[in-house]
Amino acid sequence: MESISDELAKLPKRLIRERNEWTQNSLVLTERWNSPKELAYAIKSSYAYINNSSQAYFLKKEINQVRFSDRDVVDVVAYAKHKASSRDCNEKSVNFKVKFVEGDETESNDDNEDDWIDIKLDAILTTNWSQLAYSDAQVIPYSPTETPTIGHTFNMFGDYQHKYHTDFKIDQDLVNLWLHHIRDTICNGDLNSYEYLVSWFAHIIQKPKVKTKICPLIKSRPGSGKGFTFSVFNQYVLNPQQTLVVNDLDRLTGRFNSLAIGKMLIVCDEALDSKNRKSNQIMKNRISESTQVVEEKYSNAIEVNDFSNYAILTNNDFQSIVEQGDRRYLCLLASDHRGPYNEGSEEYWDMMHEKLLSIEAGRHIFHYLVGRDISNFTISKLPMTDYNRVLKCNQASLAVKYLLHRYSKIIDEARADLDKPETTDTLFKNYLGWAEQNGEANPGSKGVFNIRLNEVGITAVQKKERVRDKRVSVYYRNVSVENMRVCGMAQYLPDKRDDEPIDPNEDLKQR
Repeated sequence: MESISDELAKLPKRLIRERNEWTQNSLVLTERWNSPKELAYAIKSSYAYINNSSQAYFLKKEINQVRFSDRDVVDVVAYAKHKASSRDCNEKSVNFKVKFVEGDETESNDDNEDDWIDIKLDAILTTNWSQLAYSDAQVIPYSPTETPTIGHTFNMFGDYQHKYHTDFKIDQDLVNLWLHHIRDTICNGDLNSYEYLVSWFAHIIQKPKVKTKICPLIKSRPGSGKGFTFSVFNQYVLNPQQTLVVNDLDRLTGRFNSLAIGKMLIVCDEALDSKNRKSNQIMKNRISESTQVVEEKYSNAIEVNDFSNYAILTNNDFQSIVEQGDRRYLCLLASDHRGPYNEGSEEYWDMMHEKLLSIEAGRHIFHYLVGRDISNFTISKLPMTDYNRVLKCNQASLAVKYLLHRYSKIIDEARADLDKPETTDTLFKNYLGWAEQNGEANPGSKGVFNIRLNEVGITAVQKKERVRDKRVSVYYRNVSVENMRVCGMAQYLPDKRDDEPIDPNEDLKQR
């Protein structure tokens, strides 16, 4: 046993982070060991002991193979957590035969049983836990250009699938297939959104410790290719260990939610119910908060650092997730010109799958994103898209929807009589008439109406006027187009260069 302890002390801690041939499974399946050094190497490659103050436990390295296609198999390293005192572990029943020979090992004979000593794995771990010990286990992200440090904290962050090389020659034509799909399909030709989204992807890789706090929300018809964009990034650019796709939001917001720990990107694919305000609020917190409370079965809830970024993909319209003043979502209405019923789509997708769904393509996109210049990229400067405005209109108060109706009348019908300030009394009277025409049974009081206008910057201004030979105070609200474009109403309106009004009562149209 002393020889094994000496060998464990000599070996570096980084072994368990390496993709060598040893895992907990391969270790326990190997019965005979030619030397204590050989066994010590395998143990230190397979086990870590977390000796924190609340509960000690072992981490056991596993390597799972994920097959994406006939040509691509990815090894995913994972660390299974087991209580140090657990009786359901295999260590107590695992018995090794280890060759202990003093002097020249070449003189020994494999047939000489006196050279071989029986020893249990459990005894080795119990005696030598300090050689495998870390004070804690956390997720500590690092970029591909950084060398992770091995200290007293075990880093649960998954390794990148590719190693970054400064002299790597990027096949830009191959990378452009992915980029142009983002530009022409996902962003529907909107260059501002395209540049932002590609830099968002680059930020995740280059600055994994800095959460973007921005969530792309992408809607399209089925088969348009929004999921393909993220499949390339998740599976071939990053590592399946670093990403997660969920179809059920409860996997993130439910009680047992440890599945999300350590993920760089979590894609919610048709996972949100816009009518479930509680889950939506939890989701908003997940997007923006730097810590989260996680709980595993049979373990206490703990607070951990949260570096995860999120994306939402859907075929349906949202009714409540994007609200007034919300700056969490990059809302994109993707083009369906690559949809399944369009001419040339089958050939396009055959080509895209063949060229981009491969580890080699992922390596080129990986190097492009690591090398992309994002020094002038400000993550908080979110492009305002038409789809973002539509979603906000869907959630707008009735008072705001009335102002949008006025805006449409002024632009579409050249109603100059509406493009001016109005008294608060006249404005409310016109609002009630509009609400009645649109079947709104509960338009609210004048006080509530005024509050809603104040919230979007349409404030009341007092003027002194002579009425029936008396000077009285009259309150006006400036509901002109010019004022609506510069106050809080601007978040609901199209750009000035594109006076195509957004009518919240119409179905979404492909722009």
